[in-house]
Amino acid sequence: MRTSIPWHELGALALGGALLILPACEPKADDDTGSSTSGDSEASSSDGSSSGGSVSDSSGGSDSSTSGGTATATATSGSSSDSSSGVTSDATTGMTTLPTSDSSGVTSDATTGDPPQPCAGDPVAIDGLVTSMAYLKSQIPPDMTTGSGSSGSSSGGEPDPSTLYIRLSDQSFECKDPNAILSCGAHWDLTIVIPPEYQTPGTYALGPGDVLGIFGETGPDEGGNNCGFGGGTFGATLEIIALDDSTVEGRLCNVDSPWLWPDPKPDLEGTFYADRCP
Repeated sequence: MRTSIPWHELGALALGGALLILPACEPKADDDTGSSTSGDSEASSSDGSSSGGSVSDSSGGSDSSTSGGTATATATSGSSSDSSSGVTSDATTGMTTLPTSDSSGVTSDATTGDPPQPCAGDPVAIDGLVTSMAYLKSQIPPDMTTGSGSSGSSSGGEPDPSTLYIRLSDQSFECKDPNAILSCGAHWDLTIVIPPEYQTPGTYALGPGDVLGIFGETGPDEGGNNCGFGGGTFGATLEIIALDDSTVEGRLCNVDSPWLWPDPKPDLEGTFYADRCP
């Protein structure tokens, strides 16, 4: 049996707290999303590690949910797939987290009342970034296979068109197709989803809450453009330092490392400058 799993659904699956292990696959010529699966291997884990022999290292554990497996990854200029679900509620409890802030600009998580763990030390630029871009939901082309209505939000509908996406990756992406899938690599990407009400300088807890953090990764090409891929949510502290119509300056720290394949593992503790799509 062959199953087609749109790339953008990884974020929604991760919000449910489940580990998705995808089996071996072969290229599917008519799959515009670029990911297809078939086969019979499976594994499951409750702590972010795979019983199939691959281990996902997560220093935070509770904030990071991962998925991994083997699939076909194709990067084509004509395909779009929304790697960020835009979901802004806790899928486990159904609770929507509301921000609270004090005079210092620190925004706390209203679910627990605890502020995000602040960043320490002098910031350094994140190394190895090929793509550092920012774009709005309204700038994402409709998905040619599943349609643009497949993204979710806390209200159960489409994310606000003004929702801001920040994508960081070691692969090159362009504004004409900002949510194109990763090619076989190993390659990696992070997508930060920021609703309009959080688009202001401050410190935010990144994870499966209102300010959503999603990662994706692919393994080495095993032939025929077949490779492993995984994705899910990850925890971190996000500092929005400055943003305007052209650039978003930010910093990540206290990052839960979810990586399976990239070697060396990317170090995402540092600052970034994301150019906004025109």
